[in-house]
Amino acid sequence: MGLFDFFIRRKPARRRRPKGCNITGSQQIAGIKGQIDVINSVLKEHRKDIDENAVLLKEHSQKLTNLEDILTNQPIPPTNLPERPVSTIKPVQANLNNKFDIDKFSPQEKKILSVFFNHLDMALSYRDIASTLGKASNTVKNQIHQILLKADIFEKSIDTGMVNRFRLKDGLKIEKYLTNRAD
Repeated sequence: MGLFDFFIRRKPARRRRPKGCNITGSQQIAGIKGQIDVINSVLKEHRKDIDENAVLLKEHSQKLTNLEDILTNQPIPPTNLPERPVSTIKPVQANLNNKFDIDKFSPQEKKILSVFFNHLDMALSYRDIASTLGKASNTVKNQIHQILLKADIFEKSIDTGMVNRFRLKDGLKIEKYLTNRAD
């Protein structure tokens, strides 16, 4: 570039069409008109749906006002229903006269029962039993659940630390849960 090239007047560059683009202005206008026609047909369908939904909305609002009138104008007659008892839960009590077959408990469940019979005066938690037997507390929890499914022999309480504690029901003795093979 020379020193005097700044003073030379340049012609603006012509805009060239990309290769393969031989669309004229009238063709572009026709394409746009086609797109506008498609948009207008979709708008007509939407307007039709909106009109149908508006009719349904009017019907439902009329029904709702009719229901409100019925509820506000008519007093509700008193019903003579029997009163419900305060507590409908009946405590499950073990049948202490029956003897339970010790064979229906698994060996692991028998170990848990032996811990309870060795500590009759204590309410034990899952963690207490687990540390005595060297097991995980969740394992003990599952095994106590299985014992409860087979025989209702525990009293459950929750201490101040929100820990479940179990103890054998009063009056239970180990003899009542063993099968006497001589019988």
